[in-house]
Amino acid sequence: MKTLNITPEIYLCNTAVKATETLFRPINGRTASGTFKKLKNQIRFFDLSGKLFAALVKNRHDEIMLVTAADTGKGIFYSFALSTADEKRLGLSELSYSQTKELEEKLWGDASAL
Repeated sequence: MKTLNITPEIYLCNTAVKATETLFRPINGRTASGTFKKLKNQIRFFDLSGKLFAALVKNRHDEIMLVTAADTGKGIFYSFALSTADEKRLGLSELSYSQTKELEEKLWGDASAL
């Protein structure tokens, strides 16, 4: 099963089992917090209802960063940073800047290997 682990959160690849199924069959004792979808230059994160809320993007300068994202119905909106609410949702609110940057690099590498 393809997963991305963001301590303490776990996200399933959107082609894997439904995230809600982990409520009854946990993965390593944990239930999924949502799903992710890997695209060419980004990884989109969705909550359990399937709503886009964040993306890990790689820009043309090869910088990798987590940002808040939303589907507006006319396209995807990306902010310049991750909102405080989304930091908490991803379990990152207690991490320092350097720890967050290390995690972003690790997530990109983990997703690229899937």
